Amino acid sequence: MLSRWKENIISARLKRDQKPPGYTDPIRVKADDVATQAEVGGSVWARIFPFLLVMMALTGAFYPAIDLCAGEKERGTMETLLISPASRAEIVVGKFLTVVLASVMTAAFEPRKHGSDGHPTGQPGR
Repeated sequence: MLSRWKENIISARLKRDQKPPGYTDPIRVKADDVATQAEVGGSVWARIFPFLLVMMALTGAFYPAIDLCAGEKERGTMETLLISPASRAEIVVGKFLTVVLASVMTAAFEPRKHGSDGHPTGQPGR
């Protein structure tokens, strides 16, 4: 709707000032991709890598989180932990930080485990 309104205003002004239709668009920009094939591949990797990093972090946090809750219940150590001098808030924060640490470590070391150094093109120093 706005583009039609703009076109009507421009055509009325061109008619009023007796200018040719190409007067309002003197330069046309043509996009030309100059990236090499390797750079285009790096762009694809750069788009996929953040998603993979999040998935790795979630996967790395999943099993420690389960073990810190259900595992302690199964082993019968939850009761022992709850009667310790540590407050419940300290226990929860400790478990939370353990899961966060496992998540960060997995996200940091998983790309290297699979042979990538995390560089988008796979070739550092270029």
